[in-house]
Amino acid sequence: MPGSLTVIGTGYRIGGHITSESLAHLRIAEKVFANVDSVTHEWLSQINPAIETLSDCYAEGKERRKTYRQMVNRILAQVRANRRVCAVFYGHPGVACDAGHEAVRQARREGFVARMLPGVSAEDCLIAELGIDPTHGCQHLEATDFLLSRYSLDVTRPVILWQIGVVGEDRFYSKTRLWNPGAFDLLVGKLLRTYPATHRVTVYETSAFPVCDPIVCKVRLARIAGVRITNSSTLFIPPLRKAEIDTRMLTRLNSLL
Repeated sequence: MPGSLTVIGTGYRIGGHITSESLAHLRIAEKVFANVDSVTHEWLSQINPAIETLSDCYAEGKERRKTYRQMVNRILAQVRANRRVCAVFYGHPGVACDAGHEAVRQARREGFVARMLPGVSAEDCLIAELGIDPTHGCQHLEATDFLLSRYSLDVTRPVILWQIGVVGEDRFYSKTRLWNPGAFDLLVGKLLRTYPATHRVTVYETSAFPVCDPIVCKVRLARIAGVRITNSSTLFIPPLRKAEIDTRMLTRLNSLL
C-alpha cells in the first residue's frame, strides 16, 4: 500500500478536544510524529506507541523556518517509505502551524494521499469562554504581522490579536527570550492611535486542564502593561462603536420584500 499522511490536532485540553475521527487515524497509524507538550505526548503514546517527538527539531537561536522544514522532511520520509503516517500538533493543525500545511502540500505534490483534520482551536475556546459570536464580523491578526503591516483596524468589529506575548520574536526559537517589552510597547502604542486609552480590552488565555478556569483579565488599554502576559496570551478588543447602517441599501432591500 502507498504511504499516506493525516495531520491532526489535539485541541487545547488534554484528551478532551481531540475528535473521534482524529483518534481513529491516530490508532491505525504505523508512524506518529507529535509536536506537543510532554504531558500530551505521554497520553498520545498510550494510544499509539509508534510515536516520535518533533520537539527536538527546535534549538536555541535556530530559525523557525529551518525547524519547520526539518519537521516536514522527517514526516515525509516515512510517507515515502509507504507507511500510514499521522502528524499531531496541538490546537488546530491548520492554525499557526506552517509545518502541518507544508507537509500536506508536499505529500500531495508527490502523489500521496494527504489530509488535514480539524481540531479545537484557541479561537473556539475564546468564543465559548468569552461569550462572543463572530458572525457579524471579527478581525483576526497575528500580533507581529499586525505591528509590521499598514492594516487599518475596523473599530466597528471586534479584533483578536494572537501571540501578543511573543510579539517581535517570531523568527527565531528561544527558550530564554520569549518576551520583548519594547516590541510590546510598540504594539500598545499602535493600538492607542486607534482606540482611546480608556477602551476596555481582555487579555485571555485558555486552560489545558478541565479543572482550571481560563485566564480572563479585563483592563483599560493604557494599563495593559501592568497585566501578566505569557506566550499563550491573546488580546480581545471589543468594538469601539456600532457600524452605521447604509440607509440607501436598507431602502433597496425593503423594496424587494
